[in-house]
Amino acid sequence: MDKHCKGQADFVQTALGGMYLLSGFKESRRGHKEAGEKHLNSALTMFKQAVQHSPRNMFAAHGLGVCFALQERNHVAKKIFDKILDAGKQDIKIVDMPEAWQNKASINLENGHYQDAWRAYMYCQQTFYGKQNVAISHLMAQALNAAGNKGAATKLLQRTIHLEPDSLPSKYLSLIHI
Repeated sequence: MDKHCKGQADFVQTALGGMYLLSGFKESRRGHKEAGEKHLNSALTMFKQAVQHSPRNMFAAHGLGVCFALQERNHVAKKIFDKILDAGKQDIKIVDMPEAWQNKASINLENGHYQDAWRAYMYCQQTFYGKQNVAISHLMAQALNAAGNKGAATKLLQRTIHLEPDSLPSKYLSLIHI
C-alpha cells in the first residue's frame, strides 16, 4: 500500500482509516453500536482526507466504499467500487483490486441482484484466484441459490469440497450425501 500513497501523510491516513474501520466493525459485531459508529465515522474522516489529498489512492477509496456499505449506504458504496474498477481498467498503473469486485458483488447480493452478484464473484474468482478461492465459491453458490438455481449452487459446492474439505459447507454436503 505504501507505494500507492503519495506521501507519508496519505499512508498514515489510509492506515488509520483501516484501523478505525476494523475496530468499528468489531465493536458493531459485539453489539456496541455507538462505539462502532464512532470508529466508523473516524474511518470515514481518515479515508476522505486521504482521497482529497491523493484522489488516486485506491486503498482509501476502497475504505470509503466499505464504510458506506457498513452504514447501509449501498448505493454510494457501489458507485465508489464501480469507480475503482473503472479506474483499474483505464490505467494499468492503478492496482486491480479483487476486494472491490467482492464488495461490489456482495452489495448486489444484499440488494437482491443475484445474477449481477454471481457475475462479479465469477469474474473475481477467475481473474484473481484461478478458481481456487473457497470463500468466493461459497459466495457464488449463495448467489446462485438465492436466484433459485439450487442445482448449480450444489454442484459448485461439490466442486469446492476437494479444495477445503473441512469447511462448513463441505461438511454439510457430506452429511446430506449429495
